[in-house]
Amino acid sequence: MTEPVGQQLKQAREARSISLEQAAQATRIRVRYLVSLEAGDYEALPSIVQMRGFVRSYAAYLKLNPDALMAALSEEMPAASISPSSRPGVLTEETLNTEHADAIFAMVGEKLRNQREMLGLSLDDVERHTHLRTYFLQALESGNLKGLPSPVQGRGMLKNYASFLGIDPEPLMLRFAEGLQALLSARQATDTRRRSPAPRRPAEEASQVRRLFSMDFMITGVVVLLLVGFVLWGAFYIAGLGAGASESTATVTAPSIADVLLITSTPSPLDEEALATPAESATLSPGEANSTGSPEGEGSTG
Repeated sequence: MTEPVGQQLKQAREARSISLEQAAQATRIRVRYLVSLEAGDYEALPSIVQMRGFVRSYAAYLKLNPDALMAALSEEMPAASISPSSRPGVLTEETLNTEHADAIFAMVGEKLRNQREMLGLSLDDVERHTHLRTYFLQALESGNLKGLPSPVQGRGMLKNYASFLGIDPEPLMLRFAEGLQALLSARQATDTRRRSPAPRRPAEEASQVRRLFSMDFMITGVVVLLLVGFVLWGAFYIAGLGAGASESTATVTAPSIADVLLITSTPSPLDEEALATPAESATLSPGEANSTGSPEGEGSTG
């Protein structure tokens, strides 16, 4: 049975003692894409066209037959298995950082595994001498950070494992720290996206603005109308009180013309007696006048 294309690529690269970084620099293919090709994870590649181009370039670099690999790839995975709709069109910052970290951890683990296999040691042999459990050794070699107790303990295990294999641990420690920084950046990007509110649609914002403005205008209009009505009512009420007071004052101080004429045309009883007295005195005779004279005259006559 023919081996998978990714396995053939990986065996050819390891047979020539070529690291993923060297292959990436020579082929101009990103490390994460090379890792995906060797692992058979074709869905992580941008498109089918780029996948085929990557396989051809990688195979030519490793001195393999590109046509044979392309034929094996077509049999291994039908073209319909990867549809453009099943892959995201745009890689987010979180995805890029995560893939970058995975590629770094994979390269570190590959270097450890190659050195161990070159020395002819098994994982059990390493466990006996380093007192590191086989499970953690496998996690280091596979680049599985989740299989380690913690990043800090993982750094210590990596240092001990590299020192035991005769590898300078400092470059590996720096690469491991770079991978941890990429994971931290990915988590920060995820937290920022979760905290940020979802953008509102322009139509929703416009409708909300119109709703708020209409409500404000309605309340303001009602208040203004109430104030204007109250002012007008107060003005009319004060004007009515002033008009009533002026009418009552005019009635008391200025009598009507009919009252004036009535008073002047009707004589009083005293005026009638004053007018009648001269007439009666003029009609008396001289004798009556003497008889009605003083008492002294009556006494002299008697």
